[in-house]
Amino acid sequence: GLGDVYKRQALILLLAAAFPLSGCFDANIPSGLACGEESICPPGNECVAGVCQVQGFPGEDAGALDASVGDASAGDASSSDASASSSDAGPFCLGCVLRWQEVTPADSPPRRRGHAMSYDSARGKILLFGGVDSSGNLDDTWEWDGESSTWTELSPAGDSPAPRYYHSMSYDALASRVVLFAGLRNFNQNEYFSDTWTWNGTSQAWTNTGVSGASKRFAHASVYDSLRQKVVMVAGTVAGGRFKDTWEWSNGSWTEIIPSNTIPRTRWGHAMAYDKVNQHTLMFAGKGTIADPLLQDFWTWQGNAWTEIVAANPPPRRSLHVMDYHEQAGVSVVFGGRDDDDNPRGDTWTWNGEIEEWDQLTLPLAPMARKDSAMVYDSERGCMLLFGGYDTDYLSDTWELCYVSP
Repeated sequence: GLGDVYKRQALILLLAAAFPLSGCFDANIPSGLACGEESICPPGNECVAGVCQVQGFPGEDAGALDASVGDASAGDASSSDASASSSDAGPFCLGCVLRWQEVTPADSPPRRRGHAMSYDSARGKILLFGGVDSSGNLDDTWEWDGESSTWTELSPAGDSPAPRYYHSMSYDALASRVVLFAGLRNFNQNEYFSDTWTWNGTSQAWTNTGVSGASKRFAHASVYDSLRQKVVMVAGTVAGGRFKDTWEWSNGSWTEIIPSNTIPRTRWGHAMAYDKVNQHTLMFAGKGTIADPLLQDFWTWQGNAWTEIVAANPPPRRSLHVMDYHEQAGVSVVFGGRDDDDNPRGDTWTWNGEIEEWDQLTLPLAPMARKDSAMVYDSERGCMLLFGGYDTDYLSDTWELCYVSP
């Protein structure tokens, strides 16, 4: 409740007074706090054996982490070569703000929309696959290294998924695999996919699992629930029909989950994120039927039930937007999409699950308005990565949303 929120905020202020720092809190200061079922551990910390232990943030020194945590492995600390703009900000950075910055790598994937990206936390890389451009569907595989700010096109061993767009990808941390599901081949000919592929970043190979489960669809959404260690996939569409089903991927198979209460209405073009502090999946907006206006509803999923969140000042109606959870800032971020007239949006919103509050960011610099882009949080870098999309043409620009000192 709000009382717990105020207690946490008071605790943060006490820590700031006890450990004065120049700039931002170091991420390891909250470690050592007692925790339990009602955990007070901040973002980047986990409750281990009744004690908050830091899990590592970009720019931290491995030796300092070992000294503060004791049994934390040096592998939890990210490279100290990360730039100061993104790596020096801890999860409770005093006065820090979210800011967009364009990145201009020497090489990048060609222009596209409807692609998907996923963060491989074991390797600290972002995977991009597929999409569509003016010449047709794409089946290329790219990898982003946030530490060196470079895109690299990969040459996977063996087969790759067929060219497609409007598919979903999420990283299954338990299996150390990216999970790709379904997508669109050709809308006019009613050609859709229902296949599930996994990506092994170590062997640089795709595997067709051959697993059946959810039916053919596109413009669905998926996200990894790190508490329950499952990929959650929701809804989507085909010509003449829309879905409102909920599926979970775990141990190499799909299981449909029948919620115990109200089910969100049918939709496609929605977006999802996993709030690691409040430990639930979030789903925002999308498109229902052709005749209806775009959606503006907001839901949480906790494994067996959906709950609608009704909060003041939500983002305007939209679909084909992007959403993910920014661990350093401790908020979920919604960007872009399209409005009811199919005009691209360029606004950036945050959702603070601790105080249940939406906030539209006023930013000095931001990506141009777009729909059909992809965005994912890079925990090694401590920034959100946005790539591509469509405004009045296909895009190939790369942006980061980082938590920085003003």
